[in-house]
Amino acid sequence: MAAIDGYTWNGVKFSVGKMVDPELHERVIHVGEAVGLVRVPNQLGATHIVGSDGENGVYVLVEDVALTDKVTVNQSVWHLDASGKTVGVSMVPLEMAEVHMLPSVAIDGIGKPVVMVPLRASIKFLRAATLPANTILDLKPVKFSGLTKDAFGDGRVGALTQNLITYNGSCLSSSQMVSNAQEYANVSLSYTSNNINNNGTCTTRQKPAYLGSPGTYSSVSYDWGGWDTPSAYSSALAGGGKAGNLNTASSLSCSYGVDCSGFLTRVWGFSDWKRSTSDIPGGATSKGPAYGPGYFVGDAFNLVGVHTVMFAGLSGSGLMIWEASGEPYAKVVNRYSNWSYLSGYSSWRSLTSCN
Repeated sequence: MAAIDGYTWNGVKFSVGKMVDPELHERVIHVGEAVGLVRVPNQLGATHIVGSDGENGVYVLVEDVALTDKVTVNQSVWHLDASGKTVGVSMVPLEMAEVHMLPSVAIDGIGKPVVMVPLRASIKFLRAATLPANTILDLKPVKFSGLTKDAFGDGRVGALTQNLITYNGSCLSSSQMVSNAQEYANVSLSYTSNNINNNGTCTTRQKPAYLGSPGTYSSVSYDWGGWDTPSAYSSALAGGGKAGNLNTASSLSCSYGVDCSGFLTRVWGFSDWKRSTSDIPGGATSKGPAYGPGYFVGDAFNLVGVHTVMFAGLSGSGLMIWEASGEPYAKVVNRYSNWSYLSGYSSWRSLTSCN
């Protein structure tokens, strides 16, 4: 069955909602009267209904498109149950195709997704249930965070959070580094008063100013000396931890988040130890200086003892950057910057970079 935008099975209508805002990287999925949500780290490409799972749930084909120095596309199949809740995600092995056409996805006779991969002399059929973990179609529970009653009946929804891509001897591409950065920005949590205020504990902590009254906030807070992963940050706050700390006198064990160099450490794929702005120029961290106009997405601008940011591309007379900054943002952000913001900084390319 070809992927489509609307599909009716057993009296249940499945459909893909209209794109509301391309910057949101998400689409609403209608499962009968229920509503679900698919969201990707980069630009959302095709979003199509593949078919029903036979139990009033649905499979949706989703494209994640990264536009950096080259176009990188990841395809996945999302499984939503009858309530609209995402219960699994399978990756489509685009890299296995040997001829110039995309693999296609269909539903077999027992309601399971099957990927048809075009080879030079044949077509290979792959089913998720028959594959070992961490290979082509690895169905895993999707982690959610945050609260939005408009999306799920039980009030819970959030961005798809993947594991960070870490360096294990294989280099990281620019798009993989952007994906790591997006993991931080895509965190969306419901913050309690205890997450925001000191409440008589963690007294030397200076909370980020953007955290006002309890509510839902996006991204990971700036935390001096921190290098928590997005999942560790979410878990810590769920346990009552404090979000961020702007007091640069010392790193606090009661606060959670990430600082500028801790963020870059994770984005570059390092998981062995936290780099500081003094470590970034070192041989254990970088290949060496990077020079314009040959900057690649993922390169860093660094000023020892002050700050570091990741280059995300040129924009007008300035540039786009990723950074974990102090005020006025006090969290991980992707934003436009004038070049004057980086006056005196030197540029470096990660030891882990494929560039």
